[in-house]
Amino acid sequence: MSDSFDWPVGNNEAKERLGERFSSLHLDTKISASHAKPLSNADPVVVPIYHSSTYRFKTVNQFNEPNHGSNFVYRRCGNPTTENVEVVINEIEGGAGSLLYNSGLAAISAVFLEFLNSGSHLISMSPIYSGTSSFINETLKRFGVEVTFVDVEKEEDFADAVEKAIRPNTKLIYFETIANPTMAVPDVLGTLEVAKKHNIRTCIDATFSSPYNIQPLKLGADISLHSCSKYIGGHTDVIAGVVTVAHYEDWKKLKLQQLTTGSSLSPYDAALLTRGLKTLALRVDRISENAQKTAEYLESHPKVEHVYYPGLPSHPQHKYAKQVMKQFSGMIAFDVGTSENAINLVENLKLIIHAVSLGGTESLIEHPLSMSHGKQLLRDADGPTVAPGLLRFSVGIENVDDIINDLKKALDQLMGCCCPKITVIPPAPEDVDSSAQNSVPPQSPDRLQVPSPPPQSPEPTTNTPPQPPEFRTLKLIIHAVSLGGTEFLIVTLTMTHGKVEIRDVSHPDVAPGLLRVGIE
Repeated sequence: MSDSFDWPVGNNEAKERLGERFSSLHLDTKISASHAKPLSNADPVVVPIYHSSTYRFKTVNQFNEPNHGSNFVYRRCGNPTTENVEVVINEIEGGAGSLLYNSGLAAISAVFLEFLNSGSHLISMSPIYSGTSSFINETLKRFGVEVTFVDVEKEEDFADAVEKAIRPNTKLIYFETIANPTMAVPDVLGTLEVAKKHNIRTCIDATFSSPYNIQPLKLGADISLHSCSKYIGGHTDVIAGVVTVAHYEDWKKLKLQQLTTGSSLSPYDAALLTRGLKTLALRVDRISENAQKTAEYLESHPKVEHVYYPGLPSHPQHKYAKQVMKQFSGMIAFDVGTSENAINLVENLKLIIHAVSLGGTESLIEHPLSMSHGKQLLRDADGPTVAPGLLRFSVGIENVDDIINDLKKALDQLMGCCCPKITVIPPAPEDVDSSAQNSVPPQSPDRLQVPSPPPQSPEPTTNTPPQPPEFRTLKLIIHAVSLGGTEFLIVTLTMTHGKVEIRDVSHPDVAPGLLRVGIE
């Protein structure tokens, strides 16, 4: 048996690198220096988790090549596991490039911080995710960004209201495909047309729809973003965000910002997204089908006043949803009249889980007024209020009959009947009141006026300083950035503190022959 089994033993790369010197090393040094030599034919089906914080360089010249000679440098700057997810999402979105962030809110704030300055004007849909609302009201306004909110529920012609809100300094129009938490739907195509007409950048948060049901960039948006914690991850076990852009120049701006702010995603979380993406289509198909049937059931129940689901013909903006969405995803809002009824209902459910978040395999329900969109999270006294009896429901992949049965039992326990149902019929285009005006929240008088940084000229290309002969002959000490690990690492400061990293023409140059060594 053993005669026919001829699998090779793994090779120690350090032995090949050091040659005869390896045998003379002390044992503790051998342990630190040794690692298996990767097989050239090793091609895993699933991209592995690359958890190294830094990467080897054969020469200084490689570091100074474009994109560092296609090598990764430091995990904050890029990682193969993370890049794999960015490639897949970019293919879904049809963009010029994607960037992963360590949360959905980090992705949203990155866009705002990159494309808005003090004195810029932002037009934002309202209502929106509470985290986005708080960042706009507590951070952007404090740094001198002017903001106009356009209420997607009150404006009969959302696109027209957006156009009326445009000012000479308007730099960004931001909206969600489905409003959080009310499920109102803006006129996506009309708003994008307005933005193109006035040459204003657009950013769409399509989290509630999922990238499987809508790809905003293909419709003409400049930026599409998602909380990957929701449908992309899909298993309620990861926090992440992604931004995909239509133009490479915007990707470069955001990538450079990400290098500076350190907001990239860890490879461990990226690996969970890799797994989630493989079943995205299957999950969203099942969830969308379940949600449609569940919404139809809720609409027929006498104790439910209103149901807001984009897939229902009774939804006030159903026609807009049909224009841009393949399916209507899994988010339902429904109103049972009072806070007492809403709280009693969620506490009487047994299968459906009482929790915030959405987009996972489990059905989740919450009372926005006392949880995700209450004063504790919105912290905005002037912001729009949520109906006291409104519930936000994320439909999962369970059998739809079991979901409906759980709702039925909880609804049956509510006391009395709610008010008679009122069917809201969307107005015909000729009935739209063109005089509708959007409101502009007052700006804080003591906001800090931060001037925009002056544009900088690109740095001229400089020649790499000559590499010392003794540096090329190192075998035990590893040529790589970073420090503090168990290995000896050495780097010329023209790598870590050169013009590529510092990007500051006034910064003092480092000595061309200076080396930084991390001692093991």
